[in-house]
Amino acid sequence: GVTKSAVIALAKNLVKEFEGTDTTVNAIAPGFVDTEWQKNKPADIRENICRKTAIHRFASISEIVGAFEFCIDNAFINGSVLEISGGYCYK
Repeated sequence: GVTKSAVIALAKNLVKEFEGTDTTVNAIAPGFVDTEWQKNKPADIRENICRKTAIHRFASISEIVGAFEFCIDNAFINGSVLEISGGYCYK
């Protein structure tokens, strides 16, 4: 969480640094992604995580890549944080 917060703060501050250069800076904040590291977690932990997301599953890698493509393809998105979490709730 600390690292993700630092990246978000950096992105928001770099917006002013690159002002007027046609450079955009955004942050992607992924939730749980179905990577090899996550696949190796015990089933009960994975199930608990899935229960806490509104769509009841982990994100695919291609869904996270789609967020990057969205930012790249839209030059007006600047200083934004795209949370890709499937509606994760800590409850």
